[in-house]
Amino acid sequence: MFDITQGKSLSAKQNKGIRPHPFLRTSNVNWGYLDVSKLDEMDFTEEEQKFALQPRDLLVCEGGDIGRTAIWEGQMQGIYYQNHLHHL
Repeated sequence: MFDITQGKSLSAKQNKGIRPHPFLRTSNVNWGYLDVSKLDEMDFTEEEQKFALQPRDLLVCEGGDIGRTAIWEGQMQGIYYQNHLHHL
């Protein structure tokens, strides 16, 4: 029913880069809602555009409270996700 992808790994080298974009991490995902009040940034290349969120994407945490889930409603444009989140 779903294609499941894991987001981009964060590294110090790519923390800012030449094309920084805001991204979601597990701390942004709560049970049933997303907190976008604090977003970090890292570089996402043209090949990594697949990590850009689209409205109605389902995000699931793999760490912390495993299985914590929320739906991205397209609150902002150009938001990506990192590797501790699974995207369905």
